Amino acid sequence: MCTPNSGGGPVNSGQVESITSGVWISVTVHSGTDHSGKWSIAPTPRLYIEGSVNSSNIGGSSWYVLNRSKKKDVVIDFLNKIYASGVEFYETILTNQGAVGSYLPAGGSVAYQQEDSYFVGQKIYADFANWIGDIPKVNYGIYTYEVDDDIATQIPSIVQGMSIEKAL
Repeated sequence: MCTPNSGGGPVNSGQVESITSGVWISVTVHSGTDHSGKWSIAPTPRLYIEGSVNSSNIGGSSWYVLNRSKKKDVVIDFLNKIYASGVEFYETILTNQGAVGSYLPAGGSVAYQQEDSYFVGQKIYADFANWIGDIPKVNYGIYTYEVDDDIATQIPSIVQGMSIEKAL
């Protein structure tokens, strides 16, 4: 994967025309100096089946508190105060680190409404925040990452002409 420190590699050399990825890839795309105004953000493509949407998520951060914790109430209170009591934290991490949280009220804040000239003046963080709200609840199961790895290993064969049915 390309990183901002590597100059974006293929992403910013003109070798990549499209990326299907999470919001974090915008930092890599943004690191290219000569592509300003040539990129825009679009919703995730979707399957044409009932209930599908143009939003998805896999990964991210989760917070867990052990039920047997001796300070369970203190930990829950702390997590609620930091992550669920207002938008200031989310504005700060967006402004300072380019991190977009999934706390839905943050999407209406000033930081999320800024236009980004690199992305043709698009309010990319407002768009991402709107799409976050559309993500359906899905239980991927305990083997999600194993399946993800298995599929990734088949992509080169599919690109070279193997049928999807055979790859699966």
